[in-house]
Amino acid sequence: MSRAVAFLSIMLAGLLVIGTSSTAWGAQLDATINPLSDISPFKVNYQKTVFIEYHQGGQLFDLLQGEEWTVSGTADSSDPGVQKLTQLLNQKLNADGSHTKVQNLKVNYDIHLKGRNLSASIDYKVIIQGELTDYVITKDQQKTLVDLGWRGLTVTEPVTVDGIPINIPLNTIKHQEPEVYNIIQGTKAEDVLKRSMIDAEFIKQQPLSNWHFLFDPTGINVDA
Repeated sequence: MSRAVAFLSIMLAGLLVIGTSSTAWGAQLDATINPLSDISPFKVNYQKTVFIEYHQGGQLFDLLQGEEWTVSGTADSSDPGVQKLTQLLNQKLNADGSHTKVQNLKVNYDIHLKGRNLSASIDYKVIIQGELTDYVITKDQQKTLVDLGWRGLTVTEPVTVDGIPINIPLNTIKHQEPEVYNIIQGTKAEDVLKRSMIDAEFIKQQPLSNWHFLFDPTGINVDA
């Protein structure tokens, strides 16, 4: 890679429907990689929406119809949960063969449930931002080799910030709506809701050839 600053931004989203519940999820990564610096900023926005349907009434209707709540907050590296998240992200990067590490994380989370007449929706949003380090592999007078293997910022284990489970949607439901959790247990919906929020594996799977047009052309022209 040349000495140009690289601006990386990509978003992936999907839709999965199972039984009487469905989820839509996505992850957006924004990073500015400066090969001339030891530290560069990054930000990842993870989002998921869960729909719980109860067209025929029943227990879920009684529990969720008209129900509405929001849990949200911000935490930095002084929070034990953010410290654990940093450790888990770096363990995953190392397992992926990446030299890069993350540090000085800040976490924003916002989880909102709204119960309607036929269904309830739960919107999950987790934003992590911080710094990337150790991404320069080698450099000389002509070129700099930069590690981009860190793009799949993913954690599969439970993470609790400010006492709120933010990574496994099912754990959030258990924390906020224990009776709903008891009904969901043992269903296909449980399998979907066990999938982690903090998952950018699809971004890492994108071939680097798809990223070349995202580099800052000004820096490239200067080098030329």
